[in-house]
Amino acid sequence: MRASIGLLVCVAALLAQRASAESLEDLLARSEAAYASGQFDASVAMLEARLAAPEPADNLVALHGTLGDLYLERADAKRALEHYDWIVAEHPDYARGHYKRGLALDQLARFLEAIDAYAIAGEKHHDEAEIRGRIGVDYAILANLPETPDTDRPHYGELARRSLTRAIELDPRDPVALGNLGDIIFNLGDFEQALEYYERLDRLEPSRPMTLARIGNAHLQLKRCEPAVENLLRAAKILQESKPRNAADARVFRDVEAFSRVRAAECLIALDRSREARSEITRVLDLAKCTDCGSANHGLDRSKARAEQLLEQLDASPASNAPTAR
Repeated sequence: MRASIGLLVCVAALLAQRASAESLEDLLARSEAAYASGQFDASVAMLEARLAAPEPADNLVALHGTLGDLYLERADAKRALEHYDWIVAEHPDYARGHYKRGLALDQLARFLEAIDAYAIAGEKHHDEAEIRGRIGVDYAILANLPETPDTDRPHYGELARRSLTRAIELDPRDPVALGNLGDIIFNLGDFEQALEYYERLDRLEPSRPMTLARIGNAHLQLKRCEPAVENLLRAAKILQESKPRNAADARVFRDVEAFSRVRAAECLIALDRSREARSEITRVLDLAKCTDCGSANHGLDRSKARAEQLLEQLDASPASNAPTAR
């Protein structure tokens, strides 16, 4: 009799413990709060612990998906991919799982695999505009990678153009598709059409420095120096006055500002405004003195080299040092 009572007490204790277990919804909310307060390791640890010993009613897709999103947010794409791989293996018709796999593969620079993942997501009825935009961007990257064979570049460029055109047909307000399609068309030499896309982007998101730099550069290629200078120097001024969020932003801001100023200097020279051109060149050379410029993959070195060429050009032309008319 005592043994039976003891067994009943144990069973009751186990049932009470199970009944008081934290729901997955509450755990996810607690993890989100920890992440929002900067406790990334804690937010991940509590979810990983639950995944190691899940409750019978737990939605494992939500658990794996949230962990994948957390790792993706911290640019740990390899860990994120493990969770998205589990989702699509267990639920192959889950479109968002394939889409998230594509995002992780993009971070790992596995662009062809990412394109395949996005294509599967599209087949499973994920938003087509978003899919076409992502695929178009990846093809555009492939067309410009140094390791891409020259014979493949036109093919990838055309695929990028088709995908981005379709994305804009489906969502005319997609800023990423507009900007990237403009860049592709610009690289093909159709500067007027590229300018149309850049100006549409500027109307959608006014006064973004990258867009203004694109607009100015298109005008420069079309030999329209007045609007080129206006847009390029406006972009440079906004960037100079902006506060970057992190080191990566600081490098991008520096690169785009240097690009904008050196391109403006080219036009200022053409407009016989040599003093202003020298001022912009000096600013570019100052930007190039940074101690945290990062890798050589950005355009700062090219802007510096061009600035030095323009300075030599000015120094070789005595007339350029005369006072400029206003």
